[in-house]
Amino acid sequence: MKSIGQILGLVYLLMGFSGEAQNLFNRTYGAYGAFNQGAAAVEVSDNGFLILGSTGGWESQNGDMVVIKTDSLGEQQWFKLYGGEYSDQAVDLLRLQNGNVLVCGNTATGLDGDYNVRLILIDESGAVLWERVEGSSDWDFFRSATELSDGSLAICLQTFGAESSNGNMQLLRLSADGNVLWNEVLPGTEAQRAGGICAMDGDTIVMVGSRFNPSNNSNDYHLSWWTADGELIQERMHAFSEDDHLVGLLPVPGGDLFVVGNTLLGPDQFQTKIHLMDRQNGDMLTTFSSSSDPGQSFEIRDLAYLEAVNAFVVAINYKDNTLIRAAAFRFTPDPILQCTFVYPGADDSDVSTIVLASDGFGFVGTSEEFAPGQTSIAFSKADFDCNNVPVQVGIKVLEKSDKSVMAFPNPSSTGIFKVRFPENATMLKLIGVDGRTLQTRIIQSELEELDISQHSRGLYRILYLDKNGVVVGQTPIVKQ
Repeated sequence: MKSIGQILGLVYLLMGFSGEAQNLFNRTYGAYGAFNQGAAAVEVSDNGFLILGSTGGWESQNGDMVVIKTDSLGEQQWFKLYGGEYSDQAVDLLRLQNGNVLVCGNTATGLDGDYNVRLILIDESGAVLWERVEGSSDWDFFRSATELSDGSLAICLQTFGAESSNGNMQLLRLSADGNVLWNEVLPGTEAQRAGGICAMDGDTIVMVGSRFNPSNNSNDYHLSWWTADGELIQERMHAFSEDDHLVGLLPVPGGDLFVVGNTLLGPDQFQTKIHLMDRQNGDMLTTFSSSSDPGQSFEIRDLAYLEAVNAFVVAINYKDNTLIRAAAFRFTPDPILQCTFVYPGADDSDVSTIVLASDGFGFVGTSEEFAPGQTSIAFSKADFDCNNVPVQVGIKVLEKSDKSVMAFPNPSSTGIFKVRFPENATMLKLIGVDGRTLQTRIIQSELEELDISQHSRGLYRILYLDKNGVVVGQTPIVKQ
């Protein structure tokens, strides 16, 4: 079987044709002069799309969530902003059985406050039906959501307000109108990292991620099964390397679990693993691994099921030495690799989530299409056989009122961020999860590089101070 690295060399042969008749496209969106980050997209009833991203410079200098409505060819029709007074970061969209859409993200509760999960239910016109902010008195971050058979919602998040100071996986269930039905934290003082969730027959919920295992001094795959009433049924762990993490899973129709994760091979080198596991107990049945060649790294971000062709699609960030590209890969449920396509735009692109469509699939991510240091929301759509078209560049769909304050890429697997500062900021402070100041420095220019590669993986906060030492802004950043 060819490795993913070998398959990538064939992708560019598929990109030289015009595919508008099949509704194939590559589009970029955002505000000029700003950091714009793509999060997710869903197809709606008119075969157009709602695209979710993070952007800055409107109601909050620290960033807002933006929803962009397009037609079936990705042409923008309208956009709306969501969020609070401080920083808001978009993460995902979930289209419900009734056609409404759940907007999922994270929000800061104040200049020196903590971060919580922001959930907003909207209809296809963007009108808000209900909104909730959930979390503890400490840091909390959204990871995944799924709809249960009665229309209620199961939400997976990462919390730093429970037993482990290094984080716990948390599961909560909301009614269809947004009220909390129950809220449970996976017990344990060992470090945990939340990944994703899915619902199986009978509304059994399976949550995946990773958990520190003191017996082998490593972070291992972790799976847990829960009843619809919030009772923990069982747990299961698997180990491949010193740092393994499950990103997500979906049930194979009438079969087992299709589970995806990443393992650490070396400094800044990841290997993607795709597993078929027994849905009842998590036994490992089959494993597909990406290339482990030196200089190559594959990091999976998302997966989805294509019902029309009985296949699974995964979103992967592919790195070959210094080149970073966003890509999508289609697998049979076995899993056997069938086809792949790579974002044909700027060299540095970052994928977030898979997008399902009635006539194909695609992905949303972030790319440097506008200009160096100015990132855009990227949406790339292919047909079911991974055929795509050349990128259309520099489509301006948002009007910008002032300069944004953001960090990119965020999350970062290398720990190196480009940071744009508020105009009145003269100093920055880097704050760790435990609240300690890890770095203080004078700001020399509007756009600078922040290197936290020497620090461990986790959640950090950048504080911006004016000449009087007053905090005038903040940005949460994540080193993966």
